Amino acid sequence: EWQAEGQHIKGFIRSRPPPFCETVNNSIHTLKVQQGKLGLASHRLKERDRVLFQTCVSALRNKNKDRASICANEITEVRKLIQFLYNVELAIERVVLRLETIRELSEIVVDLKPALRLLQGVSQELLSVLPDVSSELCKVNDTISETLYSTKITADESTIPVNFKTTGGQEILSEVSRYLEQKVAERSEEHTSELQ
Repeated sequence: EWQAEGQHIKGFIRSRPPPFCETVNNSIHTLKVQQGKLGLASHRLKERDRVLFQTCVSALRNKNKDRASICANEITEVRKLIQFLYNVELAIERVVLRLETIRELSEIVVDLKPALRLLQGVSQELLSVLPDVSSELCKVNDTISETLYSTKITADESTIPVNFKTTGGQEILSEVSRYLEQKVAERSEEHTSELQ
């Protein structure tokens, strides 16, 4: 009788959230799965774009301007969706990178709130397009938020949009570009010396 009562009470007591590191790992996994779903959706849309484009070409060859116009308008909508999914994938990638940084430096307080706000915004935008992915993103956001709240990690309130370029980020991109140019130059020198 006591056990049954204990179990009954246990259902009303809110369990503590999982350890922070476990939450981060689970969140990274879930986000990567959702990225895969977005990739598949994007692939299907690109295939749809290709088929519509061929239909439009065929319609114009046959001087069927009305059909070509309908196809062209649909291609425009499909390409908007492809761009939208690409932006969502970038946003998720940004959150994954932030979470991976946190996983590596879990004892250092890292600014995570902007990434969470980004994830929340992305899940809202996806609601009408891919509701299952949107739902998973909301779950990840809620889990991380709950864990952050319970661990009392605070963060700066500022947020950086995905397409916003920071000075530091621009410097890194320049550094990477110089590195790639150097590698290309080295490879071309190797090919030149092999030919001689």
